[in-house]
Amino acid sequence: MPTIKVTALLDNCAARPMLHQWKVSLVFTGANCQNSCGRWIEHPEIHATTPSNTFTIPFGAVRGGDLTIQVTVQTGAGSVIGFSDGLRIVGTNPSTGALLREAIMTDAFKRLMRLESGLRQFKPACCPFFSNDQLGGVGLCQITVPPPTDDQVWNWKANLQRGLELYRQKEAAARAYPRHIRLSKEFKDLVDMYNRARVREYTCRSTSAASHRPPGLYSGPTRTRYHSGLQRLRGKRARS
Repeated sequence: MPTIKVTALLDNCAARPMLHQWKVSLVFTGANCQNSCGRWIEHPEIHATTPSNTFTIPFGAVRGGDLTIQVTVQTGAGSVIGFSDGLRIVGTNPSTGALLREAIMTDAFKRLMRLESGLRQFKPACCPFFSNDQLGGVGLCQITVPPPTDDQVWNWKANLQRGLELYRQKEAAARAYPRHIRLSKEFKDLVDMYNRARVREYTCRSTSAASHRPPGLYSGPTRTRYHSGLQRLRGKRARS
């Protein structure tokens, strides 16, 4: 969040200022941001009183939008009120180096983040990068479900951390899924059914092969010719 220091100057006033009462508001309406789905984000109003004419705004969260500053200057002759005009706080996309320094990420997660947002939290700078599907996803990781918080909309670090949490949850669920299926009753029943079907098929094939075996499989013509030749050979030896 930028550090903003405000200075109030009185013109054409001879009275000496005594107190400065400050009122600061910061509101994002999403009116000029594509796919914002009417997202409204408001920083809590800031009130402070200072003896001097300078004030550093103590923002409590990273936010953007239209900034309005009001100061009421108390003098011995009365009070004077001044307002800011046309101020806006915009976002800045992180560099690749800043992303790598912020968190330890797997190569798969970095590729997914680049696919989702092109490593952009804002598009353009005055608008958070909302998803084109009109479902309210936003930022580097296009956080959609559960709906992104105000911090995740404007703070790229919060968006990145939430994206990492969701990715790790889904990765763990995916790794555990095969074992979950193997241990489920439905899967075991299907395996048992499949194995019984294979046993039946094998039994049917074996029975069919045995019933169609030709008779005299080992007493064919080859064996007959062998015995006839042996008898002729014995006859020749006897005559000699």
